[in-house]
Amino acid sequence: MYLFSLVGSYYLSDKLTLGIEIRNENRNKATRENDQVIKPSGYNIVYAVPHISYAFAKKWFVAINADVLVYRYYNGIQLANKFGLSARLSYRINFDKKVLKKVDIN
Repeated sequence: MYLFSLVGSYYLSDKLTLGIEIRNENRNKATRENDQVIKPSGYNIVYAVPHISYAFAKKWFVAINADVLVYRYYNGIQLANKFGLSARLSYRINFDKKVLKKVDIN
């Protein structure tokens, strides 16, 4: 499986970030133990993934992503989805303040 991604973000304020990701997933056809190729396997998918992130409190973040299908091609008949939504709650932990001052980590 190969996954390619291009991401861009725009900071609206210190607490709010908007972004977009273009993601391409490619998977070759699967094979069995004796090199038998499974014909209805493998795919090529392109997603547009808009995301929004909000920082609250001091080190807490909440983010929402939506996987919006732009293009898909499946070899044979396979189960598939058209849309995905995910939410993330995270807390920033600072292990080494000297290193983190040199590199901005989001």
